[in-house]
Amino acid sequence: MTVVTELSIVSNVTEQLTAGDGRAALAVLQEELVKRGCETALVEPDDGRKPWLEVRNPEVEQLVERIVANANGFWWPWAERIARLDEVSSAAALIAQVLSSSP
Repeated sequence: MTVVTELSIVSNVTEQLTAGDGRAALAVLQEELVKRGCETALVEPDDGRKPWLEVRNPEVEQLVERIVANANGFWWPWAERIARLDEVSSAAALIAQVLSSSP
């Protein structure tokens, strides 16, 4: 019964993250990226475009990327998936690594 309850919780969180335009998923990712030292801004255009997360390396302002989310995961702007929505920590680690100033 505990497993069913845990699965229900995971399912509920996943449903919340996949609902709508990805804003909730991006907000969760934003928190994880801030913990890793990235500067972030959740951009919500009022012209009908879906929101995105702008992520910047605070040490090198040229190192910046836009991250988008949909029901299938987090995505780079060139349509390559970073990770599934339930892999927030993995997504944040990869994004932080790509924006790292060291090789």
